[in-house]
Amino acid sequence: MARCTWRRFFDGYEPVHAPVAARGGALPDLAHYPFHRSAIPLGPSCYLQDLFTAEAARGQGVGRALIETACAQAQRAGAERVYWQTHASHAAAMRLHGRVATRSGLPVYRRPPRPPGGSRRRAADGLSPARPPTCARSASPVPATARS
Repeated sequence: MARCTWRRFFDGYEPVHAPVAARGGALPDLAHYPFHRSAIPLGPSCYLQDLFTAEAARGQGVGRALIETACAQAQRAGAERVYWQTHASHAAAMRLHGRVATRSGLPVYRRPPRPPGGSRRRAADGLSPARPPTCARSASPVPATARS
């Protein structure tokens, strides 16, 4: 999974972006966010899928800077919203997010796409990309520039 995700960051076809905060040759802090369509709003949306700040950098503005970077990129891309989820037990993140965004109040529910015991046959979904996903077309290792 990690290898596939890193390849996506460097593939112009993939709508996944990953700003990082580099210190001492390492990449201890990063965010990643894909752009996607939505029925509402009609413009693209930006999902801040992951935001990680190393323990030593917390409280120093790095997380906020990564969020602001994602928001600036979303604005340039014409996105109508940037949104993310944070686990309720992550108090420090909840404090930061409460300062930079508005909590939607929408709980998140998850389940596999098919019901338990349901058919494994995959229906045509109309979501197939114009070419195979990044991870399906290459078995090359993570690019050297992506390694910390």
